[in-house]
Amino acid sequence: MANLLLKVYERSTERHVNDSSLSSLFGLFYALAYTQLPTDIINDIESAMEFAKFPHLDYEGQGEFTIPLDPNPISFSMHPLAPPGGYLSIDYFKYIHKDSHWHDCPWGIY
Repeated sequence: MANLLLKVYERSTERHVNDSSLSSLFGLFYALAYTQLPTDIINDIESAMEFAKFPHLDYEGQGEFTIPLDPNPISFSMHPLAPPGGYLSIDYFKYIHKDSHWHDCPWGIY
């Protein structure tokens, strides 16, 4: 039964819209961070991603992210896309969470 539910979820339009929206949210956040943080920090993050062969978050595979505003969505293609992972949380407590796959990068953006 669980496999059936998972297959239905993987094919659902709702999941696609949700994943696309989250990808765009992280893209917008990274574009804002990219323009506001010191160049050294952004360069360290980009270098760590390149060294680890982490892809940028490109859910639609078009090299851009879109803010889904009705009736006219806005697409951005001139900024580097977000790192391949992000977190959304409430009451996040940093001391109970550790990302060991980012240990060579001295910076993190949450």
